[in-house]
Amino acid sequence: MSTKTTFSDRLLLLFKLKGFRNANEFAKHMGYASSEKINRLIRDPNNKPSFDIIEDITNKFEDLNGRWLVTGEGEPVNGNLNGNPNGNLSQNNMLLSEPNEPYLPRVITVNDRNEDVIAIVNVKAAAGYLNGYADEEFIQDLPTIAAPGFKGALHRCFEVKGNSMPPNHDGSLAVGRFVEKIEDIRNRRVYIVVSKNDGIVLKRVINQPNERILVLISDNPNKRDYPNYTLDHHEIVELWEWRGALIRSIPDPSDFYNRMNDMEANLTIMNEVLRQIQGKNDLTVKVTKPKN
Repeated sequence: MSTKTTFSDRLLLLFKLKGFRNANEFAKHMGYASSEKINRLIRDPNNKPSFDIIEDITNKFEDLNGRWLVTGEGEPVNGNLNGNPNGNLSQNNMLLSEPNEPYLPRVITVNDRNEDVIAIVNVKAAAGYLNGYADEEFIQDLPTIAAPGFKGALHRCFEVKGNSMPPNHDGSLAVGRFVEKIEDIRNRRVYIVVSKNDGIVLKRVINQPNERILVLISDNPNKRDYPNYTLDHHEIVELWEWRGALIRSIPDPSDFYNRMNDMEANLTIMNEVLRQIQGKNDLTVKVTKPKN
């Protein structure tokens, strides 16, 4: 199938394939209160769908080829790869999105059944990710997972380093959804931030658009070891909104309880000492005059 179609063309073809007569029927099936967001895409082929619309459609139609919907490559429905100019896809084969469609990551991951999978960027690969995030060969070598409810084209998984964002402890795998624009940041949400100088970090984010900076906040209350800091907008390479995590380890709660028990014992000793001091202060001294 030709890749020179617009999103509007592909949406109209989807109507036909799924039996929708118009945008109103399609919007109703999608659960939208209004068809305006769909009509806007059909009226002007230059209009691009939002990130949420892409996700809504691919989640609604499980047999839909998300890569075709976004780029026009391949067949509309999964399972038939005969018309794919790249041939049958092997596990971890990556497909570059069109450069004029900036609302998706530059590299999309699919498996041999043309299903979306999520690439995992572990600590070892993190150093090369800054140079390889848009490189098909680099992403191809990354391990992948398939997670229900997460579309691979929209999500990526990053191994957490350090303990600044509990319960996402060191070694956990944080899954993030790609953020199209800095303006889409929702303040005080958790994001995976990829930047030129700091690499990959997981932080709670506040966007300051007037100053063109992000405030990166660690949830760990130990601010001496995990201080908050700022990051200039121009330093940002990618943003992924945290959507979930695979926790590899849970800290031993006995350490916490032992510290609490020690504190309780110390308080008990201090209270006993204070009572003894108070008792001595309450003693009355009887003075008797010597006999003449």
